[in-house]
Amino acid sequence: MADTYRATFGDFADPTFNDWVSAAPTGYVSFLTTYFIIGDDTMYWMQSPYIYVFVEDEDTKVDPADPDTKALTLQAAWDWSTNINSHKFSAALDCYKYRGNNLVAVSKNMIRGRGRALQLLFTSTEDLDFNLLGWGAFVSKEDSP
Repeated sequence: MADTYRATFGDFADPTFNDWVSAAPTGYVSFLTTYFIIGDDTMYWMQSPYIYVFVEDEDTKVDPADPDTKALTLQAAWDWSTNINSHKFSAALDCYKYRGNNLVAVSKNMIRGRGRALQLLFTSTEDLDFNLLGWGAFVSKEDSP
């Protein structure tokens, strides 16, 4: 009986950002989900009106055929929610909307909503790259600045 299994390895250096290019090119979407940001007291509602996202800057090109194009979106999830239909998710925001011809691009993203816990979801666009360097959140508590 012949073996029907074989091992295949992916190469991270492919400029098209596709998996298994030699066999059948398959686009993929990268994502990063942060752990929950919780205030000092979960009895109070908190808000985070702005999330600052720090990404590696790039040219102003937004052509998916260009391997130097980057795309990254940010969504906020409130109150330990896992279901996007729960009305606890913010709209997806583009993190590469501000460009300043510097090494690091900073985007200031307005986040709607409130809750006792905040989780950030970063998602790429299929066939496009992103270089997320970090993020910062201004968090305020109910009746506190």
